[in-house]
Amino acid sequence: MKIILFTLIIYCTTVSFGQGNEQESHQSQQIQKLSNTQFMQPITVTIGGYFYITGSFIASPSERVDVFITRLIAQTPKQLAN
Repeated sequence: MKIILFTLIIYCTTVSFGQGNEQESHQSQQIQKLSNTQFMQPITVTIGGYFYITGSFIASPSERVDVFITRLIAQTPKQLAN
């Protein structure tokens, strides 16, 4: 009797954890799809004030600020020459 009860408890626990992980996996995949599409959309960054480059520029949401500023500085001489 104890063996049957023990086996039944183990079976129910295994089945319930298996279904919970499947739902969590599906939810994490949906969240990952949403976050991937958000990182693909460009954003507009506006720089103003007394900085020598002012205006609105396109950037990636995952781009770091220092990389963004460096890219702008590298592009500025090319734009001024045109």
